[in-house]
Amino acid sequence: GPAADWWDSCQITYPIEEMTWHLFQEGFRAAHISSGVMKLKREEFFDLRQGDRNVIEYMNEFNNLARYALDDVDTDAKKRKRFLNGLDGKLSIYLTIAHAPDYRSLIDKAITLEGRMKQHASKKRKQELENHYSASEQEWSTSHEEHVCFDSNHHEDHNHHCRNINEHGLCGE
Repeated sequence: GPAADWWDSCQITYPIEEMTWHLFQEGFRAAHISSGVMKLKREEFFDLRQGDRNVIEYMNEFNNLARYALDDVDTDAKKRKRFLNGLDGKLSIYLTIAHAPDYRSLIDKAITLEGRMKQHASKKRKQELENHYSASEQEWSTSHEEHVCFDSNHHEDHNHHCRNINEHGLCGE
């Protein structure tokens, strides 16, 4: 295919002993990816934010687009900084002060922290729901307490018929 043809011609231009990874990448990109596409993808990389993605999804997109901005991620420190800048909110803040000696450890810490934050949020939601339902039950029971009526004329005074009256004159109204 086209890539094999390019490689054959590349070997003629550069002896294999002199071929470096950097030369290979530059040559391949120049032959197969237009400069316009490279520019658009590089801009997309600079604009990349975690958004609604989880850390793993963000990392995958980050690594995919980083191929188009090699000069901006050519050291581990640059890669960590760029990744950290795209993380959202609390994750970014917490990981800024965490010690992550390399990109891989930053990813590991981000995944772990995100998991713990989700667990905490889940526990908090569960507690809030329990508190809400507990308060709702108390509110319902106090608003639905039985009215105790010892006067048999009570029902005539309210101009209605009570189906809940018992022999002791108690009703639920």
